Amino acid sequence: SGNVEVSGGNLVIGGTGHGIDFSGSQTNLAGMTNETLDSYEEGTWTPVADTGTVQATYAKYIKIGAMVTLFVDLYNFSDTSSTNDILVSLPFAGIGSEESGGAVHGERVDTSLLVSYINSAQSLGFRNGVGNSNYSYIRHNAITDGGDCNIKTVISYLTAS
Repeated sequence: SGNVEVSGGNLVIGGTGHGIDFSGSQTNLAGMTNETLDSYEEGTWTPVADTGTVQATYAKYIKIGAMVTLFVDLYNFSDTSSTNDILVSLPFAGIGSEESGGAVHGERVDTSLLVSYINSAQSLGFRNGVGNSNYSYIRHNAITDGGDCNIKTVISYLTAS
């Protein structure tokens, strides 16, 4: 209960609000609009494919405030023939459209460069783009072996929740 102050008021824990207040009494040089860390969460979720089914070896997230970072390994895609984009659900809805990109490792996916993104429909998707050409969305028919295909990604995005 009460406040804990460190280094002349630069860090306040507790007090009238909740969380950790980094504003203290010093001038805000970084232009921060919210100096309180009031949310930290780690967990798992079950990704759901927009077309067909998919399984996940792991699907973990870390949420700090409005920033969510996903760690996911998708495999066993049931749809390997449709021209629908590969899209899976998120643990938290994103804000904005196509504002995030992430690192990906893909096996048995017919593409030369695979990147993850959060699309305007608020799903995790994948796309390909190299050189001076425009990117293209990775579709289910690019999966060469649904049972042995793995798509692993780490991606961060913003959420309103």
